[in-house]
Order: sequence, then structure tokens, then C-alpha cells
Amino acid sequence: MTPFFYLFSLVLGLPQPPRDTYPFEVSFGELGRGVGLVDEQFPNVVEFHGIPYAYPPIGQKRFAVSELMDSFPEETMDFQNKAAICIQSRFDGDFFIPWQPGASEDCLFLSIWAPKDAFENSTKKYPVQVFFHGGAFMIGTGNFPDTDGVVIAERQKVVVVHVAYRLGVLGFAHNAEFLSDSGSSGNFGILDQRVALQWINKNIHFVGGDRDEVTISGCSAGGQSTLLHLTSSDSWAYFNKVISFSGPIGLPYQTIEESNSNNSWFLKRAGCCLDDAETCAKADIACLRSLSVSEIQQAASDLRHRLTPLQDGKFTPIAEPWP
Repeated sequence: MTPFFYLFSLVLGLPQPPRDTYPFEVSFGELGRGVGLVDEQFPNVVEFHGIPYAYPPIGQKRFAVSELMDSFPEETMDFQNKAAICIQSRFDGDFFIPWQPGASEDCLFLSIWAPKDAFENSTKKYPVQVFFHGGAFMIGTGNFPDTDGVVIAERQKVVVVHVAYRLGVLGFAHNAEFLSDSGSSGNFGILDQRVALQWINKNIHFVGGDRDEVTISGCSAGGQSTLLHLTSSDSWAYFNKVISFSGPIGLPYQTIEESNSNNSWFLKRAGCCLDDAETCAKADIACLRSLSVSEIQQAASDLRHRLTPLQDGKFTPIAEPWP
């Protein structure tokens, strides 16, 4: 496929035909080793897909703040294939795009495209562009062709990183009980992004990236995500520039009261509430962690766009009333 038709197919979102590739092994220091790939159509870029940046948010880690991964599950990891995407709203396993991998709770992965000459000359360090996908915090993936970073990496000499993060109720459920359990009452999907930024800050030099030159970017909900990090001081150490594509700056976040109301409906429908009040003040976290993904999706099926980032006074500041 010529570069013209490759770019044309990206714009249309068409599935990509198989391309000739060869493996490329890299050390990630104490994390372990990883085998990426070089596409012979783009010989100056090394790609890595499915790099785990946090431990899987499953079992006792469901509805909890994600934890930075400090070693790969295997000594040498295969990063040549796209990983499962995060569970999507109303899709609990089989994703609705036939050429995409399935959806899974175990989805906290990075894709990286890095200029190949950084591996051949260890003194070279390139700026980093981190991308958060859109999708109203309910759907989306960086596996779509239009988020492929190979062209930017090759033409602009930039290390491109895509971050997957939890979506829908798994990423944005809220309850005060979560706070005592894991340190946050919600916003888990956005906190995933911060953990990914911490991983990048610690490890991006292994693929030729400059941790002091990190631009966070995103489209739609991804653009809104960049603005959340811009207003959250605990994220500031991990980036120094922002590009927000179609970020809805004026879109209000949920207040604690709104989030309690929305999530009470979900918790009661899931059968995981410890009190009988109209608003579920105490979620049964053990109950939530015992349910199947299908049961959680069914209980949350009518929430849809009511699950968005929360003004919790911790990650996101409490906004003053509009005058």
C-alpha cells in the first residue's frame, strides 16, 4: 500500500491489510524486555502495542485507583499486536467493530511509536506526544486507524504514546465507600491516565523519549482529559505542554450530589447497596467486585452520558457557582 492510500484509509477508518514487519527487541530496564515491530513501509519507526502500565484493574482492584506496574508479567513481552480495548458502554466482551480485538477489564495498556534512530544512538532524545482518545468517557480506543501514530513519529521525529483508560461505569462510578477503600471516591478512568503519565515519566527514555518534553493531547473526551490534568496540580510534574482537540471546555463536570444520585440508581439496580435510603451512601464494594462484567453493564445500561468526571475536590477542584 502506498503512503497516499495508507493515509486515505486512515481517514476513512478502514481496516488495514497485513503489512510486512520484523521484530525489534528492547530493554525496559527493571520492567523487563519487550519485542516491538518495525513496519517495512515505515522503516524508521519502532512500534510497541499492549504495554501494561498498571496492574490489571480486576478482582480486588476493580473500582479502585490503578497501581503503577513495576515489572512485566513475563521476562520478555510480545508487543507486536494490538491489545484488548477497555470495556465499552453496553459491550461486555465482543466489540462492535469486527477487526478490533475484544473488550476486557484488563485493558490498561500503552501503544508507542518511536523513531528508530533513538535506539541506534542512545544520546538522542525526542519529544513525547501523549494522546487520550475521545468517546464521551463511555466508548473509544486508540486501536482505530485514525489514532495510529506511525506517520507522526516518522515525519515529526516525535515519540507518540496512546493511553487506554477505563470507561463508563468501571471508570467513573462514584461512592464515598470507594474513598476509604482505595483513596478516591471515583474518577478512576482519569486517574488511570495519571498513572500512565507516571509510567511515561519513569520509562519513556527506554524508547528514546525525553521525559522533560511531554505534551498531553486528546480529542473530545480526550481533549477534556487534558484540561482536567491542566487543572489538577498532582499531574503537573508529568507534562509541560497541552494540545486539546475539540475539548469541551464549557462542559460542566458532575457535582458530588449529581454523581450520588446517578450512581445510587446503578448501585441499587446491581443489588450492591448497604443502606435503604433514597441515595445510596454506602456501596457494597465486595458485592460489586463479585459481579460479572455483563451484570455490571446491565445495571448501568441506562446511565450512559451521566457517567463523566466528578468534581471531587481531590483530583478535580470544586467549581465556584457561576455568578
